[in-house]
Amino acid sequence: MKCDVLVVGAGPAGCSAAAACGAAGLKTIVVERKPEIGVPITCSGAIGSYLLPYLPFKTPKNLLKHSIEGLEFIVDEVSYVRRGGPWSSYAIDRSAFDKWLSQRAVDSGADLIMSAEFIDATLDKSWGGGRAQIRKKDEIIEVDFKVMIGADGARSCVLETLGERVSDARMGQAVVYEYEGVTLESPELDQLYFGDFAPGGYAHIFPLSDNRANIGVGTIDSAADLRQCFQDFIALPRVKAQLKDGRPVLEKSGIVSFEPLSLRRQYGSVLLAGEAASQNIKPLVEGFLPAIICGDVAGKTAARHILKGESLSMYQRNLDRRLGLILRESDRLISLLEDISDLSGRKSYLLLSGLCGNLISPGEASKLALGDEEDITSRLESWNKSLFKQFLSNASERLAIIYLHCQAAVNNKIYKL
Repeated sequence: MKCDVLVVGAGPAGCSAAAACGAAGLKTIVVERKPEIGVPITCSGAIGSYLLPYLPFKTPKNLLKHSIEGLEFIVDEVSYVRRGGPWSSYAIDRSAFDKWLSQRAVDSGADLIMSAEFIDATLDKSWGGGRAQIRKKDEIIEVDFKVMIGADGARSCVLETLGERVSDARMGQAVVYEYEGVTLESPELDQLYFGDFAPGGYAHIFPLSDNRANIGVGTIDSAADLRQCFQDFIALPRVKAQLKDGRPVLEKSGIVSFEPLSLRRQYGSVLLAGEAASQNIKPLVEGFLPAIICGDVAGKTAARHILKGESLSMYQRNLDRRLGLILRESDRLISLLEDISDLSGRKSYLLLSGLCGNLISPGEASKLALGDEEDITSRLESWNKSLFKQFLSNASERLAIIYLHCQAAVNNKIYKL
């Protein structure tokens, strides 16, 4: 079997890449080890509104299930709310969205092969391209490709085959359940909780509607007993009151890449996209929309390489022109977030809350980590009480979003892929 582009993984990054390649007229094959798209779901189901303009398509309104005005950050009795701008979001039906993305790839001309597991690949270092081995039931299928896009998640087999995986890279793990029949305090707000129940991470209540929500705990602490952490979280009085009439109907637990899984995102004729390339946005580790955006860039980079002879090494440059500033700022937080997670006690939770809510800058967080817990509490409460400080924060964030959107629009015009 021969193709121009072989895409491994039919998640958001893979389907986005395949749609871009198919639209360019390339023979594109997508292989997915699971038997069904969108099952199981391993996502908390919230997407940031500010990222929607970066998408390579207009999002169908029926996929945006519930509008969220903002986020409430909670550490015991200390809490504050961020609204609008980068804090507004939508709850999505992730399974339906994944199916829509896969259909978009197929409609563009890509061939989708389900229950097909990537086994191995040999790269031609002289001429580029290579040959992959795919297992379909008891049959081994060989696929010759010019470019391969590895979009097969945080446990990427493509990355393992390349021998380039960073063995000690920290992973994020989460236990998440969808609940129905809940009595939410504020269905228009996501809730983030920080405490002993989420060491090195946070717990959340993400509304899906007025009476449905995703409830979960996530952490980068590999030693944490996440199942017990989840039980400790839902036993909190404030959480328990919201779940008293609810019941879990679907598990959505999973893992994400926190630290970079490899040193680069391009190896010869192979491009990495999505979780395989650690393309999520810290500190909240938002990965769904970045995967779609970066998958599109990977697909268009592959198309320019095959059709116009442009080097695949331009992939990182193309990423920088689309989403570069956001991803760079995100990666800059990794070591700081790890340092904070390694601290013990309430001070670490207050710092993490302030950093996640953008009330404490990375530089300030490093200094406050050396001080007293009361200094951090005072900082958060001072913002909470000052309408002027809230106005300045909100205005600067909205201006930053306008700048990022304008920058992306200009780059798209000048450096159109």
